[in-house]
Amino acid sequence: MPGTWMALSALVFWLSGYGYEIGQTLIVHIEPNENVKKEMNGIDAPARMRVADNEKAEAKKMLQIKRAEGDAESNISGLGVASSARPLLTGSEIVCSHSLVM
Repeated sequence: MPGTWMALSALVFWLSGYGYEIGQTLIVHIEPNENVKKEMNGIDAPARMRVADNEKAEAKKMLQIKRAEGDAESNISGLGVASSARPLLTGSEIVCSHSLVM
């Protein structure tokens, strides 16, 4: 980490003028300049947007699939109801034709 060493050497130089000596130090938090953070976020933003767009497209596709499955299931149910009603209709046609003949 070149920035860390530069900061440490500047600190050692500055404090040595006051008679202090730094033997070892633990650096626990380094925060980059605000402009650097903005640039880093700007670099990552398009990649994150591509991932988000892919996720949205997948969700839309799954929704279309589920709707199509539901439509197909309701059509199949409708065919079942229609096929079960057909014998009733043919039976009533037979009854009507017999009653007209008589």
